[in-house]
Amino acid sequence: MNRDDSFFANLAANMPCGVFVVDREKNIRYWSPAAEAITGVRADEAVGADLWRDVLKLVDNEGAALPAEDCLVTATLGDEKTRFFECQLTNDDGMRVPVALQLRPFRGANGDIEGVVGILSENAALASARRRIEELEALSLIDPLVKLGNRLYVEMNILARLNELRRYGWPFGFVFMDVDHFKLINDKFGHETGDKMLVTVAQALQSQARPFDVIGRWGGDEFCVLVVHAGREQLRPIAERYRTVIEQSSFQKGSEVVRGTVSLGATLAMPDDSVDTLYRRADQLMYQSKAAGRNRLTVDLGKEPDKTD
Repeated sequence: MNRDDSFFANLAANMPCGVFVVDREKNIRYWSPAAEAITGVRADEAVGADLWRDVLKLVDNEGAALPAEDCLVTATLGDEKTRFFECQLTNDDGMRVPVALQLRPFRGANGDIEGVVGILSENAALASARRRIEELEALSLIDPLVKLGNRLYVEMNILARLNELRRYGWPFGFVFMDVDHFKLINDKFGHETGDKMLVTVAQALQSQARPFDVIGRWGGDEFCVLVVHAGREQLRPIAERYRTVIEQSSFQKGSEVVRGTVSLGATLAMPDDSVDTLYRRADQLMYQSKAAGRNRLTVDLGKEPDKTD
């Protein structure tokens, strides 16, 4: 490797985003430290492996797999165009991490296309959520197990959103959920696995959260989301997306794959609501989902409040 190669390799190794190089045979030739950190795959595991089959496990934001095998790399090599995707990566813990992926062809010294450079970065919304966690920890408003805002934090945000609703007519929804058969999970696998399930649910919720929404642990195996600036058309699909991502998440316990689901109730806030009335309405809707068979969403859209002039 000449001096220029060393310089660029050192530059890539110190970039905050993950950088990797794939040759024309679709095998990985370089895997940066940041790529290790984002994916959980070490360089010695990645280099020489097939990018799509062995290393990157990507789905789009609706949960559908990106084009099978190495189609994206093949297409980039074929038309020599840069491609950019916002998608989700399943890391080595089985968690989905929102990422941005760019694929760019590169030329060798003779001018021929020799492969593809990939740039992988975590979604800005996730970085924002991490900064929020650090702030909450300093204020004792964070749940120590799942690293989400605790009930006090959620209630403070509900009060703030209700004030905005009354003053400006800005709508928001409240989604309340409970892990299905949580006691059975604890009884079968033990409390440590039960805690891991709660962490898995929390991470799944974070992976789907919009930057301005509020996710919290209400208590026990209950979680909630304040869906900010959402009216009747937005609340149901957003809440359903949360249900789906939890259903699709899992982790390994010995030789078994542990999966969980949640039952959800979602409602639009009304100007005359209090924290208690909003919670109770969503809680009742959640129990309707339980009674209807679990792993489902029950929504009460009510009448969307009029916006003030």
